[in-house]
Amino acid sequence: MLQELDYLLDSNDDIWIVTHFREDGPYGYVIYKRMEGGDRHNYLTGYDYVKQPEQNMSLLPYPQRVFHPKDCFTEHYRDLNGLWKTFADQMIISGINSDRIGIFGSYLVGFDVKKDIDFVLYGDTSLKIYHEHNDRIKTGCGCRYISKEHVDYQVEKYGSLYHKQCDLRKIIERNWSGIQNGNGIGILSTPRFIPDSRIIIPNQTSIDETIECTVITGLTSSCVPRYCDVLYKGERYRLITTFWMFQSFAKEGDHLRVRCNVNEKDKILLLSSKEHWLQYMD
Repeated sequence: MLQELDYLLDSNDDIWIVTHFREDGPYGYVIYKRMEGGDRHNYLTGYDYVKQPEQNMSLLPYPQRVFHPKDCFTEHYRDLNGLWKTFADQMIISGINSDRIGIFGSYLVGFDVKKDIDFVLYGDTSLKIYHEHNDRIKTGCGCRYISKEHVDYQVEKYGSLYHKQCDLRKIIERNWSGIQNGNGIGILSTPRFIPDSRIIIPNQTSIDETIECTVITGLTSSCVPRYCDVLYKGERYRLITTFWMFQSFAKEGDHLRVRCNVNEKDKILLLSSKEHWLQYMD
């Protein structure tokens, strides 16, 4: 069964990432495009690829092969070394079960690791444990929170993917879970979290509106997809976004101004279009 952050190989040998689920099935996009002379070679397929930026999501095609992060961690845990072995060990020492840890990204699908290894943690308990032991994990790895220089780097690299009214810098600064090795830009790895209960985005859409709301619960904005519960017009709504860089965008008590799709039937506020944005009112 597919889960968020699984990867799949399609009939054209392009590699997709699963980003979220809607009522009609799993959605994602091509993250590694097969291209002759591409800048990275895949030792599993034998082809060259280029990495693609975040783009509009579509219903996933039928796969010829599926890659599961949990299987990758189980198979390669003993092959890890240096910082990445220490990071994995620190998470396990903190109380996160090893069968709730996965490796996604380039390492999962057969590319050489150029900079970092991407980890994903499964289950609500894993998220709570990591959050509780966050500082100790960083100290144990000899790492730090994201630096101003790395925030600048990400804003420059990804800013064009988001609406100009979006508070992207403030969102990136809220990355509490990432571990950065070194000062300046350094090397950053941000673990992702998959909740116990799958978040299903309704197919039904309504009109886009600019609304104001207050965050009730914010920790789940670190999950895939990113979501939080908010108070809107005196009622509890769920604010969901498929935007990758919105990791940890919400904290309890935040007052937000959001351009989003408002689904009053299902009490869903969805940010998924390039016309959507989020601003902090505080």
